[in-house]
Amino acid sequence: SDGPVNFEYRLAQSSEVTLTITDMFGRLVWKRSYSAGAMGGTPGFNKVSWDGRNSLGSTVAVGMYVLHGEVNANGQRGTFKTRFGIRK
Repeated sequence: SDGPVNFEYRLAQSSEVTLTITDMFGRLVWKRSYSAGAMGGTPGFNKVSWDGRNSLGSTVAVGMYVLHGEVNANGQRGTFKTRFGIRK
């Protein structure tokens, strides 16, 4: 790809956020957690970058991937997911 992939989202309040990327077969590629109030878990606009590398540091293959998000705040849990592609 031509650089990092940026994921942007808004939170209504400080929240614990876990972002997971899997391939289309459900295999784990990358995972990061953000504490409530810290970068990635702040109220309002959040932007997280992924460098296109898996947890072993290798650049991922061209193809489709899935971003899974889990948000926890005040005992409430929400989830989201979206597909995206990596190309050369």
